[in-house]
Amino acid sequence: MEFWTAQLGPLWEEHIPTDDRERHIGTLACPVCYGTLARFVESPDGIGLRAFVRASSPTAPGSATTGFAVFTEVTDEQPADEAVADLHCWKGCSGHYRVNGAMCRVARDQYRATGKRPWIPALHVV
Repeated sequence: MEFWTAQLGPLWEEHIPTDDRERHIGTLACPVCYGTLARFVESPDGIGLRAFVRASSPTAPGSATTGFAVFTEVTDEQPADEAVADLHCWKGCSGHYRVNGAMCRVARDQYRATGKRPWIPALHVV
């Protein structure tokens, strides 16, 4: 099952493309240090989840700033409830962190119901 619908990269962290039409509406956070793992964004096209995922670079092995920008739309069908994406904490917390489609819809629905930015802790996978 696919979670991410778009991937750009490899990129340097400081060159992550942004869309001026997007507005930050919520956060997927590390459950250990509360740092941001991904952001929920709203644009005229709908609501989505955007993240930057580290990856190694042949030109800069071991660099902490290379990776891929990833995005998925959050609709009633996409991503599927059981579809998952693994993320790593940029602040170095041990373990892996996971988000699934059901969590994305919870964040979307909380934002629509309250107009406030939800803070959703990721699932900690040891």
